[in-house]
Amino acid sequence: MGTVTRTARGGPPRQDRSRATRERLLEAAVTCVAEHGWTRSTVAVVAERAGVS
Repeated sequence: MGTVTRTARGGPPRQDRSRATRERLLEAAVTCVAEHGWTRSTVAVVAERAGVS
């Protein structure tokens, strides 16, 4: 098992947060396209579903 490095603020490293954000965005995009189709799956809809701004 690997060691988890923390930042000075105590949170996970920036790369881990970025990776998690990308994963949430990808999952949200796939779900939106499946539910609404390609033309109705806008960036705003995907971002809202993923919980990012």
